[in-house]
Amino acid sequence: SLGVAVLFCFRRNLDRGSSSRSAMELDFPPAEKRLLAIMACTFFGLYFGYYGLSTWIAVLVDSAGIGDAYTVAIYYALATLPGNVVGFLLIDRIGRRRLLAGAMGLSACFGVLLVATLAVAPDSIRSTLAVAAALLVNASTTAGFAALDALAAESFCTKRKATAVGLLCAVGRVASIGAQVVNASLSKSPPLLVAVTASLMAL
Repeated sequence: SLGVAVLFCFRRNLDRGSSSRSAMELDFPPAEKRLLAIMACTFFGLYFGYYGLSTWIAVLVDSAGIGDAYTVAIYYALATLPGNVVGFLLIDRIGRRRLLAGAMGLSACFGVLLVATLAVAPDSIRSTLAVAAALLVNASTTAGFAALDALAAESFCTKRKATAVGLLCAVGRVASIGAQVVNASLSKSPPLLVAVTASLMAL
């Protein structure tokens, strides 16, 4: 696009003005390489789980027969609001790592609850419980995103921060694309689809 081209030209001019900076400055030291690998796994799991569920929520609801797909999709999107509020209130109080661990742990637990509901819950409470579990998964994952984005921005040296965050976001995008391929093959089995999603978020 035109905006990308302008940014590229601007960045190239900046690079010309700072030619004294060596390429070795962008090499990650061993400690940051390990951190980058760990965070790449976390990005992969979170993006796979979040986009795997959010983009398939209408299909999941329709296949499982737990309500009107479009109404549930609207509720599911609105669940990001309390997730963002919780992330805003807790990210400085309990720290990024604790918030991330807690949010992803809750997401995995609510995912297990969703799987159990879809698989064995009686019809009288199946719809309500499944929708509630899906909304809680989305809210928890949203809080996890807030913590993960803050960690990614704060964990690397200034000279390597943009490179690290760019690599991590690229890993996340690959995971979100992979989620579409995997979920397409699992769409006829909602409990299995959610189980795979929850297990990846547990990373």
